[in-house]
Amino acid sequence: MTSDIATLRTLLRTDLYHRLRPMSGRDPEERGRSATPVELLYDLTYVIAFAAAAEELAHGVSLGHLWPALGAYAFAIFAVTWAWMNFTWFASAYGNDDAMFRVATLVQMIGVVILIFGLPVSFEAAAHGESPNNMLMVLGYVVMRVPLIALWLRAARQDPAHRRIDTAYAVTIAIAQVAWVLSAIAGLTTVVTVAILVLLATAEMVVPIILERRLGRPPWNAGHVAERFSLLTLIVLGEVIAATTSAVTALTGEDGWSPAAVAITASGLVLATAFWWAYFLIPSRIILERWPERTYAWRYAHLPIFGAIAAVGAGLRIAATAVAEQELSTLQIALALAIPVAAAPGGGRRSALRRRH
Repeated sequence: MTSDIATLRTLLRTDLYHRLRPMSGRDPEERGRSATPVELLYDLTYVIAFAAAAEELAHGVSLGHLWPALGAYAFAIFAVTWAWMNFTWFASAYGNDDAMFRVATLVQMIGVVILIFGLPVSFEAAAHGESPNNMLMVLGYVVMRVPLIALWLRAARQDPAHRRIDTAYAVTIAIAQVAWVLSAIAGLTTVVTVAILVLLATAEMVVPIILERRLGRPPWNAGHVAERFSLLTLIVLGEVIAATTSAVTALTGEDGWSPAAVAITASGLVLATAFWWAYFLIPSRIILERWPERTYAWRYAHLPIFGAIAAVGAGLRIAATAVAEQELSTLQIALALAIPVAAAPGGGRRSALRRRH
């Protein structure tokens, strides 16, 4: 009895004490590790960004700015998803949930909100043939990622075994942030700016792979990473349902319930359920814990998946608007849903997890 009370006190002391803890690295082989409340709070902020980007996409397409809206949407989705992936990668390796870690997480959430305010400016600029990159989005992106630089440097100082790779991550992110800022203030032509943005995005995805192959990988946990991505997928799926509800509410508020409103409601619910079913058919956590070397390909497969799921919400908004205003053809409405559905969960993750012979 006495030992049980002592054990309970130790556990409570660990959970309730959040001042400062050593950032010495988590156990990459730890089984059953789950997301923390601060990580879940962090995810909720990002799903608002996905929803805002989808709303702007629907608005742009409804105005006839299809390709500019798609370009601005792709840029927004990459910025949001990449920042989330970077922090999730770090948190899986070094998330100690102490006061400094929590403050850094909250600062990054502020950056997400700033970036959201820059989305309308981005889509408007793209509609006029200008670069979707703007200083408000860049400022949000800087606020999202500068705390991560500090966290990597802290990990490098407190985890000598992984100091080289941790320092390399901090330096890489710092250089990338300077490049993103310069791309926004350089005053180059739209074509050149967009080309630079594509090169920067590609470099950000390739460099971490090279670094970990040469310097070793931080102690991230494959099972934890699988759960974090799965949870964000669920939250983004919730955005599809929210988009369905919002679109149908606006539609029925004007004309009452109609067969079209019923069809849109059913479509949104069925699509969200189908995506959930398809995504969780693949036992990602089991596979990645067995073959952690596949985590990178699996991780990058989520870039189009997150964007496609959120775009389905945009398609539902477009469908409701088209029904109300009768400005789009049946083919255009069908494509607004069919294209993101084709890119949503299933094939990308399956290919990333498939064993290579």
